[in-house]
Amino acid sequence: IELVAVDGVTRLGTCYQQVPVRLMPPFIVGSEPASLLYLINLTAGLMDGDGHRVEVHAGQGTHALVTGQSATRVHPAGSSFATQQWSVTVEDDACLVVLPGPTIPFHGCRYYQRGRVELAPSARLIWGDIWLAGRYDRGILSERFQFERIVQDFEARRAGRLLYRDRFRWDGP
Repeated sequence: IELVAVDGVTRLGTCYQQVPVRLMPPFIVGSEPASLLYLINLTAGLMDGDGHRVEVHAGQGTHALVTGQSATRVHPAGSSFATQQWSVTVEDDACLVVLPGPTIPFHGCRYYQRGRVELAPSARLIWGDIWLAGRYDRGILSERFQFERIVQDFEARRAGRLLYRDRFRWDGP
């Protein structure tokens, strides 16, 4: 996904998309400075062995919010991991907000999320993840924190220099 500034408005530049992940054209609302882009998963969620790779390049002077249109459901794993891998580049004077979740880990799932961000000297980024407990209003079948493993690996760099690193491995239940 390439974001470009055209007459002060953030628009979609070059874009490649393939099922299961699709991108809605940017929503531009009145005088709001940021364009809104929805990523849509056309399937029931991430299954064992599924992988999404999302690359976002926010060009100079762009302002955008990139998020999913609904929660990402991570289904039980038989032998592997489901994964989302993000590669984000933000150029000078651009402001990008990325909200990949919320993510719902189902009973027995294994999920790996990797984010790599490269920021230009005057680029700005907000990244936020929301993890839900799983399907929990199911009595004895509750999936509240019954996933097998969640791994998150996130790094942000400015001009190649590491600014922030967050890595965790959460084993359930």
